[in-house]
Amino acid sequence: MLAKKYRLPIQLMRTRKADRTIPTDIFLLKIFSQTLLYSRCGIIVSKGVAARAVDRNALRRLCFQSIGNFVKRSSSKDLLFILSPRIRSFSPAMIQEKIRATLARIA
Repeated sequence: MLAKKYRLPIQLMRTRKADRTIPTDIFLLKIFSQTLLYSRCGIIVSKGVAARAVDRNALRRLCFQSIGNFVKRSSSKDLLFILSPRIRSFSPAMIQEKIRATLARIA
């Protein structure tokens, strides 16, 4: 899990306009500029993706696991992942690979 310092307060991101948006088949990545010295990351998992909170939290933990190293070593960006219901059909290893590949494209 990411330290609180690296987590993005997603409730504040609703009013901001993303600098860049990257759509994939299992999530939408919105990138925001910011002035901090480190990156922050937030993940939105709706009830349409997983009805039970346990499943939504498991997806969130899985995504934070793959994002951790990128956020700690990258320049100052705010990353917001919005998961798609199609993510349920992918294995955890495939989800992590897809996230890492997307983050490698923006690095």
